[in-house]
Amino acid sequence: MKNTNKLSEALNNYRYPKFYFIYPTILKLQHFVTYIITLRNWYSRKVILNTIKTCKPGSAILDAGSGAGDFTLFLANKFPALDFTGIDRCEENISVCSNYIRKKRIKNCHFKTEDLNKLNAIEHYDVVICITVLQYVSDDISALKNIYNCLKPEGKFILYAPVNYKYYFKCFGKLKEKIFKNKNYDDSQNIQRRYTIDKISNIILNSGFEIENTVNTYGKFGKISYEIQTTFLLILERLPLLLAPLLIAVYIVLFFPFTIIINLMDYFIPNTDGNGLIITARKRKT
Repeated sequence: MKNTNKLSEALNNYRYPKFYFIYPTILKLQHFVTYIITLRNWYSRKVILNTIKTCKPGSAILDAGSGAGDFTLFLANKFPALDFTGIDRCEENISVCSNYIRKKRIKNCHFKTEDLNKLNAIEHYDVVICITVLQYVSDDISALKNIYNCLKPEGKFILYAPVNYKYYFKCFGKLKEKIFKNKNYDDSQNIQRRYTIDKISNIILNSGFEIENTVNTYGKFGKISYEIQTTFLLILERLPLLLAPLLIAVYIVLFFPFTIIINLMDYFIPNTDGNGLIITARKRKT
């Protein structure tokens, strides 16, 4: 099935329309919508806030793979006494975020184009966050080594990674395979690897970190919500652009309230397993 939806193609490849640069508040609106519909952001924001609120004024925070600036810009606004840096390999992301902080006159935050495999800062940051990024980098071992080196002794590292990749509805996997040919966001971003909980935990430990805490996300309820949302997105990105508003309206009316309810259930009911993992780790003293 041919993809005719140019909007979906542009968003998957981070090509922002010109009005994003003229009216930067639109970027924050995108962040708000993304947060509401993305369960992993609920979990990640909670863990990040619990860590960063203990930082001393002047502490340096790195968002390694900052994307559209969802976390970096939110945190810079909430903690004006801290210094935030967002790095991303995509120049379009850096451009739209830099435009935002310039027009909004945000002084405690900046962005730059950089690859995690080439990161060479030494003991500069107090906290590094890396949310849904590691599976896309070409060499995850090298990237983690660079993150370890850029942290100060006792510095904190917060990682979110998809794991396990188990389906709640077996028909969802067959739908992706047979109809959509497994083509989705991961394919457009060149996913390099898939992790299990044990594999990602061992890689973190072998990089020299000490794991302080883990949080399982996307348990039973989160999987159901994810599969509903992903099916909608897979259909949406293959529709002609003129039909997209109709499908969006149907989703908002019939499915969105249900996905929010089961996301809340996943968020508040502890998961013993799941398709996502947040790791909080610490750099050992040398």
